[in-house]
Parts: sequence; structure tokens; C-alpha cells
Amino acid sequence: MTVENRVHYLEIAWNNTSLQLRGDKTIYWPARDCLLVADCHFGKAATFRGAGIPVPSGTTEQMLQTLTRALTETAARRLIVLGDLVHGPAKQGTWRATLAAWRQRHAALQLDLVPGNHDRGVAGFLRELNGRVLAEPHDEGGAILVHHPQRADAGNWSLAGHLHPAIRLVETGRSTFKLPCFYLRHHQLILPAFGDFTGTKTVTTSAGDQVFAIADGHVFRVGNDR
Repeated sequence: MTVENRVHYLEIAWNNTSLQLRGDKTIYWPARDCLLVADCHFGKAATFRGAGIPVPSGTTEQMLQTLTRALTETAARRLIVLGDLVHGPAKQGTWRATLAAWRQRHAALQLDLVPGNHDRGVAGFLRELNGRVLAEPHDEGGAILVHHPQRADAGNWSLAGHLHPAIRLVETGRSTFKLPCFYLRHHQLILPAFGDFTGTKTVTTSAGDQVFAIADGHVFRVGNDR
């Protein structure tokens, strides 16, 4: 008998809806039957290698395998990218061909992009991928979808990317480590960066903030006693 090793997720109730925060840095929104990611930065590793910086190859394939698994596990019929689908101009390259081939295998999937600051000039490539551009801000079932975090109030909850949030934790003995996280503040949920080699920004939490860290494919809530 084969035991299925599914990605761990933590379900939260937020603004009268349910969201699954997943250990692969994605969110599944059951009410909208969609998977959300932010800051994929496809092509960044190729950019590094072109600049003479030795980084591993095959990162695009690995990221797409993660996306495929998430789509399979959730059965989502729609993928929404909250900005920075690509790292720079979508020039010809292996990563671009790999992404296009993946898209062909998932032709029935609706692909939507809220453009980020790295998505300049991506419109043509997005059309090749049979994707749509959603103007920022985009109202999706009462949630405002944006790339750049914006302060929101109780009547204007939103989902965002761009920040690449991470939380710094202290172990016994005062050693520290940093983990990517989902960061909930001011009625806004900020997703971790999905892509490799994106870097992170350590968040400074305040009273009322909620942090959900990711480690080894698991999501867990980090206490905030401030």
C-alpha cells in the first residue's frame, strides 16, 4: 500500500471565508476554487547564471512540479499569481520553453496575473501562456488582490505579495534562524515568495499581527505576545 504524502496546510477562517495556507507557499481558496501564489520570479536563476553567478539549474522544473502537485491536491481550476510571475523581460530561454510546455499540459487551467514590478513587458508572453492580466487592485469575491501591500481596513481585506516575508525565530541558546511566512496584518494577508533565489524580508510584528511560518513543508502559527 502506498501512503500519499500530501503537503501540510493550515486552514484559517478570515473575513467570513476559509483559506488553506499551504506548506508549499501557496494558498488554496475553496470558495473561489483557486490557488494563489506570489513572486514566482521565473527566469531569475537564469539571470544569475548569465551574470556569472553559479546557481543550480533546474529550478524552473522544480517550481512547476510544486505547482502541479498543489493543483492536483486541491483540484483548483484557477491559478492567480499576485505579481512577479517573471524576474525580468521574458526573453527566449530554456526556462521560458519549460514554462510554456507546462502551460500546454494544463491548458484547462485559468491563469490570471496581477502584475508586479518585475512584470514589465510580460503581456506578450502571458498571451502565449493563454493568461489574463488583472488590473491592480482587483476585486475577487470581496477580497482585493494586489501585488504591492497596501494598508487595508475591516471593510477592505486584501491579499498581496511583493514583500517576501520571513520571521526570525530564536532557539534555546539564543541561536536564530529565519523562515518564510504568511503575514497577516491590518486586514491584509501577505504571501511568502514562491520562487527560488528571491530573498526574504524579516517582518517586525505588532500587536494584532499574525504570523504563519513554513518549515519542511509544514505551516505553523507563531505566537505574538506583543
